[in-house]
Amino acid sequence: NVRIMWLEPLAPALAKSLTKIGKGMATKEALRDALEASAAALGGLLAEAEKTGKIKVYKRGPVAFFSYALAHEAHHRAQIILDLKYAGRPVDRMFGFSLWEWEKI
Repeated sequence: NVRIMWLEPLAPALAKSLTKIGKGMATKEALRDALEASAAALGGLLAEAEKTGKIKVYKRGPVAFFSYALAHEAHHRAQIILDLKYAGRPVDRMFGFSLWEWEKI
């Protein structure tokens, strides 16, 4: 939903094809589909920004926006992992290591 929030002012045409997911309404498949669709839309935004060197209404430019988006998602990934740990359901050790195997992405 945050990706959509950013896309609405930055690339309204790309945002229109996306659907927000209500709290407690998500299935794994719906989340996966929404993340893939919003990733493609952000990719389109960044591809256009690479050509122009700008992102509409984001004064700091494409590199700063990409850095913000990456840091924001990393923050939430860490929150999820920590919440699972505190709930007594830590992520599998091998899965935790696989989060850093970027060659396999």
